[in-house]
Amino acid sequence: MEKRALIAIALSVVLLVAWQMFFTPSAPPPAPPGERPAGAPSPGPPGALAPPAAPSAGEASAVVARPPAAASPAVPGPGAEVVTPLYRIAFGRDGAATEWDLRYRGTKALGVGKPLGPLAVVVSRPGRPPEAVPLKPDAERLELGSQRPTGTLTFSGATTDGLRIEKRLRFKASSYRIEAELRAQGKRP
Repeated sequence: MEKRALIAIALSVVLLVAWQMFFTPSAPPPAPPGERPAGAPSPGPPGALAPPAAPSAGEASAVVARPPAAASPAVPGPGAEVVTPLYRIAFGRDGAATEWDLRYRGTKALGVGKPLGPLAVVVSRPGRPPEAVPLKPDAERLELGSQRPTGTLTFSGATTDGLRIEKRLRFKASSYRIEAELRAQGKRP
């Protein structure tokens, strides 16, 4: 091999090592064992529900959580689909987004780190075990565009004692923003 080529390779390696030493950020120091950073979730088994805050006497609390697959209520049938000029979202019957396609210079599937799991509303009351509420969409398809610039998709369900749960998702054809609202209506036990 030619002498100049060997010198060029050696200088390239020196340049790469020097660049990494001076211009790449250093990794944060690891946390000591037994300590958690502020705001970190408490350790627990994967897929387990976090205990909700204790409601006051006679009140019910609704918690949106990802329960384990076995605890999620199965509602048969198709879910719902929202189509806008910017994206397309497919929802399962429980209100969880199962598929996202973004439209910017062509259609691209939205990549996520983990597979999307079921999303349920869990109602917790004093003296009772938590109850997962199956949700049903009010429409199978919502298409937005210039004729219909905004739209709402509502998922609703009820507990065994009649508490009605509604999850409303509001979409705009010109924005990626999705507004979510969760309501609980009904009599107190």
